[in-house]
Amino acid sequence: MTLKEILEIYPENNWHKADGFDDCVMGIVHSFSGESILAYDYYKIIEKLMKTMTQDEAIEHFNYNIVGSYVGEKTPIYIER
Repeated sequence: MTLKEILEIYPENNWHKADGFDDCVMGIVHSFSGESILAYDYYKIIEKLMKTMTQDEAIEHFNYNIVGSYVGEKTPIYIER
């Protein structure tokens, strides 16, 4: 499911997104609390980051700047498949 499809299906949801990684969205997660959260593909993000940095730098950047950025209850999740 693409981000565009998600936004069409759930236009009322105020999604928190990882900037610059719209093409890395896998789908959504529905939690017990009723929140719907964007789910991103870990490997696609790392691959995208590796266009401008080494693998080690990409992983460090991902862990510190992306996963490490809490933006509230709708903070995206990152799936390692």
